[in-house]
Amino acid sequence: MITCDGIYQGINEYQDYYHLPELPYKYDQLEPWIDAKTVDVHHSGHHAAYTAKMNAALQEWRNSGEEKELAHSSIVNILKNIDNVPQRWRTSIRNNGGGYVNHIFYFSVISPNPLNDNHTISANLRGLFRKSFVNMSQFETWMTQEAIALFGSGYVWLCREPTRNYLTVYSTIDQITPLQFGLQPILVIDVWEHAYYLKHQNKRKSYIESWWRLIDWAKVEHLYEWWRSFDPKHEEL
Repeated sequence: MITCDGIYQGINEYQDYYHLPELPYKYDQLEPWIDAKTVDVHHSGHHAAYTAKMNAALQEWRNSGEEKELAHSSIVNILKNIDNVPQRWRTSIRNNGGGYVNHIFYFSVISPNPLNDNHTISANLRGLFRKSFVNMSQFETWMTQEAIALFGSGYVWLCREPTRNYLTVYSTIDQITPLQFGLQPILVIDVWEHAYYLKHQNKRKSYIESWWRLIDWAKVEHLYEWWRSFDPKHEEL
């Protein structure tokens, strides 16, 4: 069994205050693919702001006593049930809670790759790609095309569909998360301009090509196994 130790640990649990997770690499360690200043602004600026605003909205909602059971559940569960959040806080939590977890998933499955090495993909993960996309090449083409074509700001995701355990590519705009559609993210490319503009400027395709060099497939599999750990357990007959 793979040990699941990513920065997403705890987002599936209720917390009085969700902290900005510390990245498992320094800001300059994603170079030459993404520059240190971009990673710094992305994490300590944008991600930190989403974290603070989400916590403020959650605290105000919890103090109100409205939808108390949902309010005192995890941010993952809240986003899965965003339409049940009282209207007064729904937009803020969709935007800022989405920004919080979306960035956690983004930062959690990339790793430094200064020498442009090819990250190894396990036989288990390759089998999942064959089941879902025929082969890795078709998946990479689909993910790249979606990321290039997405208009404006948003994300392109590789998600697990939990009921049938297959993988699919899914696009969302702004800070909407696939959690609210019953999907479990295991890989994501952030195509908001703040994710790449300082180095790649308006050349989104160049950024996407660089992002592929940073994917750590072992971490993708860790995240896949983390989601699987929540599947209903079936007792042996």
